[in-house]
Amino acid sequence: MGYLSQKKKSQRENVFLAIMAFVLMLVSFAALFFDWVWLKSILFHLYVLSVVVWLYSLFIARFGISLLFLFFVIVNYFHIASSTPILFNHKIASANVVSFKINEHNLPNLVDGNAKIINRGFLALSKNSRVPIMLIDSNGRKMTLLSVDMKVFGTTNIKENLRALRMFVLNQNDQVLIVGDLGMSPWEAEMRKFLTETGLEIKNRLVFSYAKYGQRFWEKPSFFVLGFRNVGLNKLEVQKKNINKSRPEINLEIAIN
Repeated sequence: MGYLSQKKKSQRENVFLAIMAFVLMLVSFAALFFDWVWLKSILFHLYVLSVVVWLYSLFIARFGISLLFLFFVIVNYFHIASSTPILFNHKIASANVVSFKINEHNLPNLVDGNAKIINRGFLALSKNSRVPIMLIDSNGRKMTLLSVDMKVFGTTNIKENLRALRMFVLNQNDQVLIVGDLGMSPWEAEMRKFLTETGLEIKNRLVFSYAKYGQRFWEKPSFFVLGFRNVGLNKLEVQKKNINKSRPEINLEIAIN
């Protein structure tokens, strides 16, 4: 490659890195201070973009500006990690383990011989919204499992249903486990408020929109396994969605201290 061609290529690389630095700086800091829905929905993708650009800057030996991109990687990582695990489920060591399966109709069931179902039915969150609920006993410890899919009730009702779900959790004396699509990312204000007030924590790695389309990287993550501090998620399998099913089957193994 001639000198002039090499110079033009270097200039294009510098312009690209300058544009990316400006965009990442603008969007990363906006995400820290504003609760815009569209911005929160791309937060994980912003983190991935910052990692890719940082690696690219190292690859073309722009070590000075690579430090700036590394800073964006750290900022976006901690923004996400403060709300949810990213790559790994939250596991704990315990002899009290319960396995569940949630079928394509969003109905939960036990696949564990050591636990037994005490009661099951539906919990009404609002006039036209109800979710499957199951009360189980595992080695003398009771747990209520709710299988939710907030998006089927309409996006305009998600906040109302989430508030009703919060009131239900606050009135329980036993363990509560919530599994499914809550329709919000963990870093959105309403979801943060729900987790703070109920004491529930996200136990699963990031799983992207699953209910209708399978796991799509460009959709915001809203599928969660929620439990209290003494609950761990030892296994989570979201089966590949069959074209004839409304949603994939979910297998999970819960450990309780």
